[in-house]
Amino acid sequence: MKQLFKNKKAWNFLHYWIEYASGLFFLLCLIITILSPSLIVTLITVFICGIIIGRYLHLFRYDLQMRLWIMIIAAILGLLVGASLLSRFRANYKINLILIIVGMIVGYYLRKKGHTV
Repeated sequence: MKQLFKNKKAWNFLHYWIEYASGLFFLLCLIITILSPSLIVTLITVFICGIIIGRYLHLFRYDLQMRLWIMIIAAILGLLVGASLLSRFRANYKINLILIIVGMIVGYYLRKKGHTV
């Protein structure tokens, strides 16, 4: 096992995997919101991402660790930055933040009631 960690680059990646995953979530959410063709599609995408985040909060409700919160905050920031960068829509970040929070609540309670879809 020690031979595996002799290479500093492999150890560096394994040691900082949460930062890489959070950066990936940030970029993925940023690209998704930038590529949406209209304001309605952007708002629906933000709401659906909020539902997904709420489902993960319910799945890991007993084991909420800091790494999960870092990834969730990175995804939310990616959605908010992507929606606010669109100069053609000028979507207010408050509307997007409210949609994310409402989506998280809806996703949490749907998962709590047993809906798995």
